[in-house]
Amino acid sequence: MTEWASAATNRGERAQERRQQRAKEQRGRDGWAGVCRKLSGFPVHWGRNLWRRRGPPVSLLPYLLLSGGYAALLVGLRQRLGGLRREEQRLRHDADAAWETQLATLTPPPPHTWFEAAVRYQPAQAVGGDFYAFFPGGPRLGVILGDVSGKGIPAALASTSICQLARWLRPMEDPDGFLANMNRELLEHLRPETFASMVLAFLDSAAKRLVIYNAGHPPGLIVSGGTVQHLRQSNLPLGMFPGVAFVPESWPLRRGDTLVLYSDGFIEARNAAGEELTLEGLEAMVRRHAALPPEELASRLIDETHAFGEVIDDLTLVVVQYRSRPLTRSRPA
Repeated sequence: MTEWASAATNRGERAQERRQQRAKEQRGRDGWAGVCRKLSGFPVHWGRNLWRRRGPPVSLLPYLLLSGGYAALLVGLRQRLGGLRREEQRLRHDADAAWETQLATLTPPPPHTWFEAAVRYQPAQAVGGDFYAFFPGGPRLGVILGDVSGKGIPAALASTSICQLARWLRPMEDPDGFLANMNRELLEHLRPETFASMVLAFLDSAAKRLVIYNAGHPPGLIVSGGTVQHLRQSNLPLGMFPGVAFVPESWPLRRGDTLVLYSDGFIEARNAAGEELTLEGLEAMVRRHAALPPEELASRLIDETHAFGEVIDDLTLVVVQYRSRPLTRSRPA
């Protein structure tokens, strides 16, 4: 009995070892099959048939095709991501080049005996469609500030071209002819859906007058004697219709008066409730800080506009003050 019991025990142990070995092999096969099943979405027994070489061969064809398709998809996605990264780098390089070109045309205000000026320019994207320029001429100072419709690089290219064209057309010599020629050039060379608003101002210390042309732009603000008023005359934007007449507006100019020109990004800023800053809100800001010099006033207006809410468009600001005393230049020793 002992021998039989011992033999039975040995057979049982050998059988147990065989079962464990088969289970181990099965787990290995199911492990590979599980990987394939997760990649392909097909039943696990198809993977088992692959390793055991059982089942109709045709049943493995879609399994292999789909498994290979997933691998090809992963390779394709990786290549696509690499292409997107390269495209992103190229677009960033183009935007940087456009920004440098635009900055080259947006020059700082020139020193003037009677007028002190400050400028702020903050595009909503990498580059913007706003523009400005200064034109000194004896006792006078000419200023333009404008906005091209649209955003991004197309608007920036158009605004840069307008700045260069403005210098070539010389607005100080003939303002009416300047605007007529500018309107014609934009009609001929800009895309049909593109136009530009612009304000053109001439400050004259000899005549003590401010003459301003508004071509569809938000009205400028005049700070005089502690009061803030906005200019009222407006005309059509540039580049929309041929043969447009641009009617100027004239104001008396006193020492200490300040002219504030701005783009619509200020009055279109929105707070958390979805309310816009509006022209009245900007006037209130200017009134609170009317006694400040141009540089400080410009900084306050920018800061308070951002504090008001979200800025969704370019911010461009030109502040010009008629000096109480003429600027004296020190002579070299």
